Amino acid sequence: MEQDGCIDGSLAASQLKMTLDGDIKGAITANGMEFGVEVTIRAKVDQQRTPAVK
Repeated sequence: MEQDGCIDGSLAASQLKMTLDGDIKGAITANGMEFGVEVTIRAKVDQQRTPAVK
């Protein structure tokens, strides 16, 4: 996901980059009734700003 935009004219330009990734793991034992699910989500956000010159 990327977003370009200015905030109230205080920035000449800004850029926001976000990355999401993750893992899903599962385990099952049918007759012994052991079930398990593990979900891991990772996110990284990088924002670059250029101040407006007034």
